Amino acid sequence: MAFAEDFVALLSEHGIEVDPAFLPEQETIRPSLENVQTWFDELNDAVREGFDEGSEEFAVCHLLAEPELDVAPEIPSLLEAFDQIAGQRLSGLVSIAQDCLVQAAESNT
Repeated sequence: MAFAEDFVALLSEHGIEVDPAFLPEQETIRPSLENVQTWFDELNDAVREGFDEGSEEFAVCHLLAEPELDVAPEIPSLLEAFDQIAGQRLSGLVSIAQDCLVQAAESNT
């Protein structure tokens, strides 16, 4: 559980609060965040900017874990935590989470 605790502590430094008990293993988080990034990057420019801007004001990140979208169903608690951060866009939150993931992985090798 050391990885999850380190990952959560790093996220917390950025205001992202998530319970480590509700996170999957590192091997699941990494591809899930990559799926979110790929999905986001493949949106056309107007839709991508609209979703990103909307995520700054509205709780929409959790929708990416919904079965209908099936982008990152393995990390609903992390996406829900993203929704709790006021004034942050999905693009920035994914970047923060990916950086925290790398740092936590490095400290647990």
